[in-house]
Amino acid sequence: MTTTKRIGWIGLSILALLAALSVQIVASVAVVLPYAFLAGARAAANGQDTARAVENFMGDMGGIMGIVLVLGGV
Repeated sequence: MTTTKRIGWIGLSILALLAALSVQIVASVAVVLPYAFLAGARAAANGQDTARAVENFMGDMGGIMGIVLVLGGV
């Protein structure tokens, strides 16, 4: 295998890695932003304290992000 082919295959494998990471980041942002907006609106409507709303949001995100990353990986 020539050096240029080897460099090309290495570049292609790095590109595949970057594509997979990009899919996970985009999927995470696409889920987190609407969920955060809805959680904030719900907390404001209920008159909930901001710190408590953020604490609840962060607690909920652990399970949701696991599902999103697995689906993004598939």
